Amino acid sequence: PKRSEDDVEAFSKRWVTERLSTRTEGYRAQILSRLERFVWPAIGDKALAEVNPRHVLEILEARRSTPNTAEGVRIIIQQLYNYAIQKLLVEVNPALPLRGVIEVPPAEHHRHLSEPELGAFWRSVERQGAHFVTIASTKLLMYSMCRKSEVLRARWREFDLEKGQWDLPAERMKMKQPHRVYLSRQAVELLTLLKALGSEPQAYVFPSILRSSVPLGEATLNHFFKRLDFGVSDFSPHGTRGTAATLLREHGFSRDVVELLLAHAERNKVTAAYHHHEMAEERRRALQYLADQIDRLAVPTAT
Repeated sequence: PKRSEDDVEAFSKRWVTERLSTRTEGYRAQILSRLERFVWPAIGDKALAEVNPRHVLEILEARRSTPNTAEGVRIIIQQLYNYAIQKLLVEVNPALPLRGVIEVPPAEHHRHLSEPELGAFWRSVERQGAHFVTIASTKLLMYSMCRKSEVLRARWREFDLEKGQWDLPAERMKMKQPHRVYLSRQAVELLTLLKALGSEPQAYVFPSILRSSVPLGEATLNHFFKRLDFGVSDFSPHGTRGTAATLLREHGFSRDVVELLLAHAERNKVTAAYHHHEMAEERRRALQYLADQIDRLAVPTAT
């Protein structure tokens, strides 16, 4: 009888543990979710060497209506088998010959909002019947210019509302550098309201509505954005960063300040050390300006 660690499901769990240990928790969860939904039901109980391109093609064909997902699943199977080849468990990669079998549409860059659209977006966030935690996380996403995962996994211990500061530790940042957000008055006000709901230092600022011991799910936020009806159909949480960055650049804030607010990688390691606090005044001024501008834009115009 075959050893169970040679079946696809068991080996793929091992691959995630051994090869993806340096990736973020969210990334690993996404990979496991795709394995669980698309790969294991089809080939999970097969021995690694038993899987051939036909099996992989069946998995891909079933996802033809969502080409990005299909290609994402194919890449996961390919990476999984690359690891199995390195471990000398198999000699061929069944996903490799299927590159390009499903046509993936060109990536659309995350849509940014114009200023009138941003005003309409903000009003629709207020109007849309949703849990306060979901609305608040959406607002902080825009106020902070942080990434979705960075906002949703925030814990109260990272905040100093007196100083109007939010310090994100390096391990929570995409670029693995600590990052400070200088909170606008509006952001502090929002967080003060949230804090009244629960404020243990370890606790999540945006807890899941069903279980407070876990953060609000990224899918919850994505669905909320999809439900918003303000005349732009393809606006996603990630688009908030580009929207805020474009607004600040158009209003005269320097590229350096905006790059620091976005916590983009600093290529030069020497200067990277200073970036945690660099240009603090300009960054505080920029985020306050952003929040004030959102307030101005969100006032309904008289028709």
